[in-house]
Amino acid sequence: MQARDVALRQLNRLTTGIALAALAALGVLSAISAYTIPGTATTSSTAATASTGASSLTPSGLQSSSTPATSSSGTPVAVSGGSH
Repeated sequence: MQARDVALRQLNRLTTGIALAALAALGVLSAISAYTIPGTATTSSTAATASTGASSLTPSGLQSSSTPATSSSGTPVAVSGGSH
């Protein structure tokens, strides 16, 4: 009976250790992601004063343009993603 209790205690410690290690790894990966993929944070008033021309402020704080993106030759081009 004692061996069973010792084994269960060890299993509980192992489970707790793995859960804490996973939580720590999640925090590290989140920090790395936040550092390597920087975004921009603006307040509504800052975004409203920064908007120009056809851009408008949406409730989410993002700006959208009603004019299509065009190349230097004037033909429309497809634009996707928000990366640099």
